[in-house]
Amino acid sequence: MNILPVYTALVFAVLLAVYVAAVCLDRPSGIHYLPFGLAMVMLWLWSAATACTYQGSTAVFGGPLTVDDYSLIERAETEWCTRSEGRCCPATLGLAYQSIEPRICKAIGVATDCGGFYSERERLISLVTSRLADRRLMYVVILHEQGHACGLDHSDDMQALMYPVSTPYSHISQSDLEALQ
Repeated sequence: MNILPVYTALVFAVLLAVYVAAVCLDRPSGIHYLPFGLAMVMLWLWSAATACTYQGSTAVFGGPLTVDDYSLIERAETEWCTRSEGRCCPATLGLAYQSIEPRICKAIGVATDCGGFYSERERLISLVTSRLADRRLMYVVILHEQGHACGLDHSDDMQALMYPVSTPYSHISQSDLEALQ
């Protein structure tokens, strides 16, 4: 369990109590208690900003990736590297992986039924593990997002792994491999 939200709420409550007590007991003009008010606002802003910030492989609103998840990731990296004859080896790209909740997809404008997405700027693959109970589908989503990390865009070929909608039966197709060239 990630304790960041609990810790943030506790610190915010303490700051609020100190501020209210100071204002009520001293009845100041208010100006010399401005730092308390500013600290509360800054803490609230920091809390809101970290709501979508990730630590290692654990998202604030997601659960940790499991050993089985990492096993799928390694298997997908190997499949890409082997099938592409070394033109796409995700293991060499310095990618990070994390588990997120579905609301993160919606918040950043990704399709609400997304199983994952890739952030090129952060070199980060996000997996909506709560939607990926089917291990085969999770594997396919990992393959798809690693394809983006290797520079592939979505494909119009419904048989391609890089088609925007994945099924548990999607796989690296010849059109995916040709798109790498």
